[in-house]
Amino acid sequence: MGRHYDDNLGALLIGQMISTFLYGISTLQTYVYLMTFPRDRPELKLWVMLVWGLDSANVILVCHGLYYWAWGMVIQKTDPVTSDAHEAFAKQSFYVSAVLNLVAASVVQCFFIIRIYKLCQTRLARYTLPTIMSVLVLAHLALGAEAVVKVISTFRSTSLASLSSLAFSAALPYTLLAVLSDVFLAGTLTLMSRGRVPLSEKPRLHSLVHQSVTLLVHRCVLLSVAALVRLIVFTVLPWTAWFIAADFIMGKLYANSFVACLNARTMWPNGSQRDSAVFSSVPDISVRSNGSILPASYSPTPRNAARPVSRAVSLPELVFCKHMGAKAVIPTGAPIAAREICPCLLTT
Repeated sequence: MGRHYDDNLGALLIGQMISTFLYGISTLQTYVYLMTFPRDRPELKLWVMLVWGLDSANVILVCHGLYYWAWGMVIQKTDPVTSDAHEAFAKQSFYVSAVLNLVAASVVQCFFIIRIYKLCQTRLARYTLPTIMSVLVLAHLALGAEAVVKVISTFRSTSLASLSSLAFSAALPYTLLAVLSDVFLAGTLTLMSRGRVPLSEKPRLHSLVHQSVTLLVHRCVLLSVAALVRLIVFTVLPWTAWFIAADFIMGKLYANSFVACLNARTMWPNGSQRDSAVFSSVPDISVRSNGSILPASYSPTPRNAARPVSRAVSLPELVFCKHMGAKAVIPTGAPIAAREICPCLLTT
């Protein structure tokens, strides 16, 4: 039979604590997003809430499974039958949490597939790149589901050989597809972000594009390293619970990196809104203490420059067009700012 599984409650506790900590960060990031970007489209907010909901359900299942796992260990010597029932109940929660991790990863990747589709400027690229990415995501989801099913079927056994054999037949292809899909996604968005900078605005947007590319590369590296660590743990220590703990953390990284990409727009006060469309098509709006509204493209008007006058625009009416072609100034009594406003708002 070989070596047997150890009851590594410590490994599960460490994995649960780290995943709960990351869940707190993702919850905070979700709150910051909703408060900072209230004018984002409802579809984008729905993506964020869906990812947060899957993340919340995953945490609940992990805590539920850990509770019954610990309970079963406490009564193992006094009531073996109940202990085995609690352990089986805990494993079911862990299985469902692994499936939710796959779903959350697929949802995040589908969001970026839609971004790629909208950013493509040619018909060939619009149908080729999203199709390739969709195939990779579906393959990632299918191989992940296959790995979960095989682990479920063999985890009921107490033999090391039955589970360690899955390291190369199930876990390795699943990990390679996860890394490949993240690398392809980051590379595609990086190239498309660079291609969206007009030649006349390169000096102005160089810093913005550099930050966008850096963020995408960091996200890809983080998820790839985490996937490789999970594979190594599964291969080296298959009889322990450390690979389960690593899977707890993996789903939180997808959720955190997704919301972090959206909140990163607050670091680009001088960025053009059409370049921030990699993540959203609506820019951030800052409101001063005196009630004046400053878009992300705010720049002070020179003292000797002419100050055009237009009708006052209230906050609910203030909508920024993707194709800004005119500028207007809203007199507020305080220092007047040049504001890029949709031409339809300039009519009296």
